[in-house]
Amino acid sequence: MELKTYRAHSMADALSEVKKDLGKDAVILHARSFKVGGVMGVGARTMVEITASSDQRAPGPRPRSSVGVNAQVTPTRVREPVLSPSATSIPAVARAYALPDFSEPGKPAEPSRGQTSAVRDIVTPAPVASVPSALPRTRVGINPVDETARETLESELASIKKLVSEVLEISRRPPAELATAASPRFGGPLGGCVDALRRHGVASVWIDELVERVQADPTIGGSSQGVWRAIRSTLASMVPISPVADGFAPRRGRPRVVALVGPTGVGKTTTIAKMAADLALRQNKKVGIIAADTYRIAAVEQVKTYAGIIGLPVEVVRGPEEMAGAIGRSHGVDVILVDTAGRSQRDSERLNELAEVLTAAEPDRVHLVLAATSAEPVLLEAAASFGVLRPTSLAFTKLDEAVALGTLINLPRSLGLGLTYLTNGQDVPDNIEVASGERVVSILLGNPSQDEQDARRRVG
Repeated sequence: MELKTYRAHSMADALSEVKKDLGKDAVILHARSFKVGGVMGVGARTMVEITASSDQRAPGPRPRSSVGVNAQVTPTRVREPVLSPSATSIPAVARAYALPDFSEPGKPAEPSRGQTSAVRDIVTPAPVASVPSALPRTRVGINPVDETARETLESELASIKKLVSEVLEISRRPPAELATAASPRFGGPLGGCVDALRRHGVASVWIDELVERVQADPTIGGSSQGVWRAIRSTLASMVPISPVADGFAPRRGRPRVVALVGPTGVGKTTTIAKMAADLALRQNKKVGIIAADTYRIAAVEQVKTYAGIIGLPVEVVRGPEEMAGAIGRSHGVDVILVDTAGRSQRDSERLNELAEVLTAAEPDRVHLVLAATSAEPVLLEAAASFGVLRPTSLAFTKLDEAVALGTLINLPRSLGLGLTYLTNGQDVPDNIEVASGERVVSILLGNPSQDEQDARRRVG
């Protein structure tokens, strides 16, 4: 028996070479595709390789009664299209082409009423069946043709199943368990910390920085409490914070002006009300509110309602000229809070109009308010567009609705802006807090365990 191997850029070209050299009665013994050329897989070309014989009596693998991924493929003639045996694919093809179900091995096909004799002639018993000419001329099975190939395939499938099982097992574990689990790369508490930060979507560059700094900390010692203490203190120091206490002290002859800007629907008006209530009721500050959002329906009424409950004066402005006048009339107050209209980060015209209003207000601080529920690419785009308003800090809302909170580190670090406020609900004056590195660490890693608290008391 003479075996020959043919290579071409497509299956059609390879079959053409086989037919030209060995004739139309040639028998295909093996076929495969592979890539050649390129650099690290880029630019590689796909090649097809066929092993064939001109001997029609070429011995093939012994057929098996069962079908599936390990079933052997009967040698296929070039002139006769075949369908690789499969208990699920054969009935599907039969239904698609109005053929009877011939999936049971050894059971003759019974044509349904109304079928023509031509259709009846092309149906043969399983495991190998002819199919209509509408299908591709040749279908080559993917099953191995020798025992070694079969064992290799089974080994690879077992490895894949094991890897998938491990991934699913990790995904089902709660954050508390991950916080104490060992990581393949880092052991003990550091590995658990890395896993938790990755689940929150913290960027790899900041995780790597944390790991390097913790591993280089000479005060860790050999205890897990020391490692946890170093992790939490180092991560807290990595969160940019912009202090808010000094931002409310009145200037000579003029109150402090604090403006909130941001995309539509992030909760600026509610945040203004929370800030005003905290300043007036808890810090005994004299607060005034300027409502510059005259675009959103009922926005001014919402601000007036909040201000009336707290007992604060409100002025409504509709442009730069009115803003300057409202600031000039604000005598006897310590802080003026400016509620601006929400703008789309892609509406440059409206953003420029808002910039003119803020220029007239001459704010001492501009908080860019963002919703923690938004995807990070959206937040980055918004921050870039609102750069025209010269924000001085970041405030995040809707923490209670967010699934992952890695943006509390990613955005401040990437933009170079410190965090000021975090809000986690609709209650006024509650559900707002001044941001701190320690608070962000608790949000991402959970509160310190009892062992960590004991270790802190011993150190402190």
